Amino acid sequence: MSWGGLKGAVPLLLAAFPALEALGESDRTEAIVLVATATSILVQGATLRRVAGRVPAAAASTAPAAEP
Repeated sequence: MSWGGLKGAVPLLLAAFPALEALGESDRTEAIVLVATATSILVQGATLRRVAGRVPAAAASTAPAAEP
């Protein structure tokens, strides 16, 4: 969950605070945060299957259950 969990909501919200206060460079700050968040989402989304396959717990949970 930590690799592919909720991304972007908090950084985007925090980046909006300077705009609400009408501080200078707030548009630039929001653009930087948006690009960083989008890049993070794309990289993590593209690698999620590989990372999940390397985690022993994830591999074990997809194996068929042994019958008693």
